[in-house]
Amino acid sequence: MNFKKSLIDTLPKEDGQIALILAFAFLALLGAIGGSFLYRMRLEQRAASNYQDSVKAYYLAEAGIERATAELRNDNNEYDDLYESWALGFEEAWDEGKYSVYYEEKEESKERLGIFDEAAKININAEGRIQA
Repeated sequence: MNFKKSLIDTLPKEDGQIALILAFAFLALLGAIGGSFLYRMRLEQRAASNYQDSVKAYYLAEAGIERATAELRNDNNEYDDLYESWALGFEEAWDEGKYSVYYEEKEESKERLGIFDEAAKININAEGRIQA
């Protein structure tokens, strides 16, 4: 009981003081809500920007594949050579991006990128024996 009396005694007695405390509490609550809203909107903007970049990268990759396919279709030679235009690679650039298709051997990696003539290789999975 004594504790309740002392707590009640510490509260402001005038209406103006209570209104001021409530106004500050309300402003603090609004500030917290506004801050969390700004933070969430920034995250949404970043996610939308990342999605836009991934869509651009996807369509640039598709354009590179289509260009490589067109280069191979337009090859009219009876033979394939590593010095033909399709084998040397190419690069296209647009306003906000570019793609490049080229074959490059990297010693430290087994990855191969670009267009390479697979018809000149021996198929070890073929049935039968190889006639010499």
